[in-house]
Amino acid sequence: MPVEIGGQLIRPSDLVVADGDGVIVVPEHLIDDVLTYAIQESENDKYVRGLMFDRLGIPRNASTESVFDVKPHPYALTPERLDERLRRA
Repeated sequence: MPVEIGGQLIRPSDLVVADGDGVIVVPEHLIDDVLTYAIQESENDKYVRGLMFDRLGIPRNASTESVFDVKPHPYALTPERLDERLRRA
């Protein structure tokens, strides 16, 4: 049955994710979109880490390897933009 916690209505089909910083409730109709975006974020982090390893001369490792087959992150960092950011730093 639905419950209300802290003013938020939570239905049995909602996704509830919690950690030490808080809780998020994702309505059922948004779960697929949220999971896709989260996977894109994770894959983008690995991609950018790989670019950074290349620039620093560090051999790539498992932390730079893609795990999921998803569309690229809509705002993925390009090697050119990374170089530009590194020049400014």
